[in-house]
Amino acid sequence: MLMVKQLEVQLSLDMARNGTKAMELTDLALYINALLASCKDPKNFYGENLVRTLRNGVNVAQREAIFVNPSVYLTLCINNATTHDDTRKLHDLFVSRNAAIGRIDIQALALLTITCIFRNTNLLTASAYDGLRRQFFLRMKANGWPGNVYEASLLAQALQELEVTLPGLLEFILKQQQEDGSFGGILATYLALPALAGRSFLQINDHCSQRYETDLAPIEVLKNPKRRKMYIQYSLNYGYPPEMRQTIQMQVAEGINFLDVMRLAQEVNPKFGFMLDGNREVPVVYSIGGIPNDAEKGTFWTLYLVSKNREDAGRFTPYSGNIKELIPHAGDEYIFWMRSM
Repeated sequence: MLMVKQLEVQLSLDMARNGTKAMELTDLALYINALLASCKDPKNFYGENLVRTLRNGVNVAQREAIFVNPSVYLTLCINNATTHDDTRKLHDLFVSRNAAIGRIDIQALALLTITCIFRNTNLLTASAYDGLRRQFFLRMKANGWPGNVYEASLLAQALQELEVTLPGLLEFILKQQQEDGSFGGILATYLALPALAGRSFLQINDHCSQRYETDLAPIEVLKNPKRRKMYIQYSLNYGYPPEMRQTIQMQVAEGINFLDVMRLAQEVNPKFGFMLDGNREVPVVYSIGGIPNDAEKGTFWTLYLVSKNREDAGRFTPYSGNIKELIPHAGDEYIFWMRSM
């Protein structure tokens, strides 16, 4: 749990310092992989869709003919964000005569990525996939035995996905293990452990059982409803009395619940990005706009409904029910308030 918090803090600091758009694609992909391994949703990191940012960055690189590491394409595939252009670029890696691209570690990453694409999309035919596999084996024979734990670990991961055994490869990796249990560094350990466990990066979050996925309606469906729309107002208040207020007025489909309203709001304005504990019977919103509940200070996010009744117009009523069951009506006003108890 501590390591997950450290990851979130480090990523938040990097984002605050440089912004995700200025971050190297490989660095952003590693952060996304780390979030996945921690059973966190990289498409909603405090309201920031890191996968979409990575996708946009790759699109720019492709337009400007900048080389994109296959590890980045692998991260996109794991997150169901692959395009036809990705597949074409990966194909080019297998037939490239560039010595750096022909390295066995780059080729192994490319092989893992096209395996992911072949299994999870319809962008690669079986015959095309078989042809790329053959190219990989030709490169592997030409390159010979890997001389370090980094290359050996990536090669082992790729071969395991192909259900091919290279005698002595895992033993070679094991011999690189240090007395402290590592393999000489964080990166080497990161690459070696999946290989020794008979796994690969393709199973990076299998242990999570997709806990961050829910039965929520796809956001594109919410944005383009076939039902009649209505206006509602949703605000964020900070402090008591309010020191700052953020307000958004939206057209939403009739009949949706307030959780879907919040999801639409964070798509419009990242300051409305939220974190939800959905493991409880009544889901709890514990962070909005990157500001979490703080038990030490006694400040918590509480949802208020603003009354429209003539006799008590404008009165705030706290809501403690299930936001999935709270159905807004035309003209309703809702306030999530960060304040002391």
